[in-house]
Amino acid sequence: MHRRDYSNFNEAAFIEECQSVNWDEIVPFDSDPKCMFNSFYNKWSEIVDAHIPIKQLSKSKLKVKSKPWITKVI
Repeated sequence: MHRRDYSNFNEAAFIEECQSVNWDEIVPFDSDPKCMFNSFYNKWSEIVDAHIPIKQLSKSKLKVKSKPWITKVI
């Protein structure tokens, strides 16, 4: 199982990179809506993956996630 790792997430850097993108070049208005969405989604995913990478959960965390009703007290 994989999850996004927010441990090193820097919100200011994320916002700055989103604002620095020239979205008019990435998503040209005169093209097909499907192409526009794909262009936007690809760039957005690239930014998100750079700032909030996907990591595989360790075996111990997988065990905890598979049985959420079991707590440390139990």
